Amino acid sequence: MSVEITNQLLLLLLLILIGFGAQRLHFIDVSVGPKLSSFISNVTMPALYISTFMRRFSPEDLKAGSMMLGVSAFYYVLTFFAGILFVKLCRVDMKYEGVFRFMIVFSNAAFMAYPVLTAIYPGAAQDAIFLAVFFNIPFNALGYTLGVWLLRRGKETGFRWKLLLAPGSFAAFLGLFLFLISPVFPAPVYTFLYEGFIYDTLYQLGNTTIPLSMIVIGTVLAGVNIRDLFLNWKIYVLAVVRLLILPAIVFAVVSFLPMSDMARGICTVIAGMPCAVFAVILSQEYGGDEKTASIGVFVTTLLSFATIPLLCTVLG
Repeated sequence: MSVEITNQLLLLLLLILIGFGAQRLHFIDVSVGPKLSSFISNVTMPALYISTFMRRFSPEDLKAGSMMLGVSAFYYVLTFFAGILFVKLCRVDMKYEGVFRFMIVFSNAAFMAYPVLTAIYPGAAQDAIFLAVFFNIPFNALGYTLGVWLLRRGKETGFRWKLLLAPGSFAAFLGLFLFLISPVFPAPVYTFLYEGFIYDTLYQLGNTTIPLSMIVIGTVLAGVNIRDLFLNWKIYVLAVVRLLILPAIVFAVVSFLPMSDMARGICTVIAGMPCAVFAVILSQEYGGDEKTASIGVFVTTLLSFATIPLLCTVLG
């Protein structure tokens, strides 16, 4: 692993520690983390999605993006059944089945993956994020459907289909639409819409997603009782599955597909990310097991700083 990647990972860790310290020292109120998460999910990340797609259409990009969608579909089928197998083999109590399955299915595909991909591919960060957004399109829809169902198993879900139009989902599809229709605009119009102040505003706003996401992760970790980390061995089995086994399976599959090395790397990295902070956010909102979700995010995030360099080494 290069010195540059190591430095970038240390930068991400430092940002997490800043969020952790600010929360523990009461520089920020406990309500700030959830509000900041909401701001990222509803404002900065949609801006990142749209600005990433604001580029001239090319058949090559569309083909690469479609391949990413296909791999993503395989990945979510894989993790869905992996979650079922996990709770059966580990004999997880029915009360906790949903949150464990959620943490198996959903990796920190945006909050953590985008900064890591930027570190791994510094010379092609925009292209990497472009492909990653394609991979993550199902995440936005499944998080509010399958995810809420898992977290509230045995309860009235109160699910509302309008959640599918959440800003993250809407922005991903809007960005894709802008990408597809870009050839219809003459050069002056294209320059104004896709390269002018509108793009610059979205780009600058979207760029705040990475540092803000790391700080949010820090605030989530600060809310975990350290003693609770040693009371549930199943969390550590989950960490092995999420951080090592799933990316190994994905890497083995994409190695046989006609994809670029960067595309293979993106699929593998996203598959090897820690549990989604989304698990905590949705648990807070829909009455899921917030405590177990927080511990899962804490343990897998900390361990990921050992497994991510391993992934980088494997990917070359």
